[in-house]
Amino acid sequence: MEEMFLQTLQSEKDSALLVKVMELSTICFGSSSWSKEAFDEEIHHPDFRGFGFYCLEGDEKKLVAVCFLRRYVDEFHVMQIMTHPDYRRKNLAKRLLLESIHYAQQQSGTKMLLEVRASAIAAQALYKACGFDFIAVRSSYYNDGEDAFLYQLMLDL
Repeated sequence: MEEMFLQTLQSEKDSALLVKVMELSTICFGSSSWSKEAFDEEIHHPDFRGFGFYCLEGDEKKLVAVCFLRRYVDEFHVMQIMTHPDYRRKNLAKRLLLESIHYAQQQSGTKMLLEVRASAIAAQALYKACGFDFIAVRSSYYNDGEDAFLYQLMLDL
């Protein structure tokens, strides 16, 4: 059985974090992946918080799932959540999302928001299972013209 562990992502402690995230995103999203510049800006933003699951493969730590948050005053936005296809259906995304919710509550956040592709049915089911409610449609939100659904979770303080 593979050894997996959850870790807070910190770019200042992992100079290769950007490369690892870019590789994972390309595997997960292909041409719809964020640009290197977008990821670099995100992980170096002062209000960034990220969590990731790593798998030990020999002496290597392989990043297999991530969740990025950004704080806006008292709100936390889930900016990105992704799991390597070989590691899906292992509840990694759910565990990352629950860790993110816990972190936002500890930081006195009042709510969490996220956008998800209208076609991402499995992701929507995950968000609903974690207590998020659908609140709006963002028409033609993605570069390819697909709509995004906006979900919100009110946090208990």
